[in-house]
Amino acid sequence: ISYQLASRSDLIDIRLLQEQNLKKNLSPEELREGFVTAEYTVDELAQMHELTPAVIAKHQEQLVGYALAVSPKFRGNHPLIDNLFTHIDKISYRNKPLKGSNYIMVGQLCVRKNFRKSGVSLGLYQAYKKWYSDSFDYLITDIVFENQPSLKAHQKAGFEIVSELNYSGSHWAVVLWNWN
Repeated sequence: ISYQLASRSDLIDIRLLQEQNLKKNLSPEELREGFVTAEYTVDELAQMHELTPAVIAKHQEQLVGYALAVSPKFRGNHPLIDNLFTHIDKISYRNKPLKGSNYIMVGQLCVRKNFRKSGVSLGLYQAYKKWYSDSFDYLITDIVFENQPSLKAHQKAGFEIVSELNYSGSHWAVVLWNWN
């Protein structure tokens, strides 16, 4: 499996993999293996890409995973992302407010079904750190508590829970990976 920054031509494949793993499109059995909540259009993915390209995993040219990179400059383009930015502005990490700090956000991470539990999430995050840790101090994202496989994968990668929030009727963990 190779890890790289996405090109514009990868955005369609990212959108398709997202669609296949949206919570609303999965059975109760499939949900236990993990899911994605946010839905991004190809246009929104392209806007993110212009600022900070996603990190992707490929196996023999097939996209098997992605982690969307969202710069705070993307603010104002997606309600779910805006909710998280607003929440991050209100919290502190190690007694320092995160508002105005130098962080990048994971807009979503997804791994193709038959490649789960094979280290792809960890590989994506290691690649993310490789490409973005020189420019940012922290990597932040949120995970719905209901998605325990995702929460465990993030903690294994080095994230810690720094806050919790509720929106869309769900309870979320806000997690941060300190790259300093």
